[in-house]
Amino acid sequence: LRLDVGQDGNRAGLEIGVGEERGNGDHQARRGRDEGLGDARGKLFGNTRTRSRHHAEDLDHADDGAEKAQQRRTGNDCCEIREATLQDIDAISRLVERVYPDMPPYPKDMLRAQVTAYPEGHLIALLNGEVAGYCASIRLPGERALVPHTWKEATGGGYGTTHDDAGDYLYGYEVCVDPALRRYRVGQRFYQARRRLCRSQRLRGIVIVGRIPNYHRRAKLVSGPEEYVQAVVSKRFRDPVLNFQLRQGYELIGVLPGYLPLDKESMGNGVQLIWRNP
Repeated sequence: LRLDVGQDGNRAGLEIGVGEERGNGDHQARRGRDEGLGDARGKLFGNTRTRSRHHAEDLDHADDGAEKAQQRRTGNDCCEIREATLQDIDAISRLVERVYPDMPPYPKDMLRAQVTAYPEGHLIALLNGEVAGYCASIRLPGERALVPHTWKEATGGGYGTTHDDAGDYLYGYEVCVDPALRRYRVGQRFYQARRRLCRSQRLRGIVIVGRIPNYHRRAKLVSGPEEYVQAVVSKRFRDPVLNFQLRQGYELIGVLPGYLPLDKESMGNGVQLIWRNP
């Protein structure tokens, strides 16, 4: 089992083809239900929506400029983001082995199932023709993505079989990047690509559940993961994954205990976040 990545080379957390368009009445009713789910749990951390919405708009305008700046920094090295295909499975498998040397890699049949379930949501980064990163997302309805859940429940055990063509949220469940290639900011480019996908398909937003890898070091200093997360938000503590995701315009929904029990650094906890499509 794996999580999404908040910054290059670090397993981070989780994080939509459009189905039939809904009528305005149904869309508004569903919007109210979905936002209510997020708001009820977001009160744990205060109101981050206004700040995050403005931040999201700033990120939208900045994406193109960031890509041009990155091209200048990396010189002649060419990084391309494109949809993954079945022909890429072997290379993705080798990448995962490099990124997660202490964990078993995804079985190749699982990677095939992911890519087949929702091709638009599964991306690779090519650096000079070599696979340098992998990003996996599916579509889920708000009543599934915004409520408490585990990684296994949300992803069909990692096979992506929970993908819903009518889902109005993009759910990110993997980003992994070759740790030797951090200077190319591939993880940031994947986050940009997700936002473009969300906007182009007119989805409500993106949901991820991030890791908090520094929590195990600070656990004795706080009453629980909620207090730790609040301390990161208030800049009393620093957590590389959560800080990265907040900079990407995500707002907090809540903590999911037992999200991924194998994640010992986060002590099994995940931080549920949302990026709202402005």
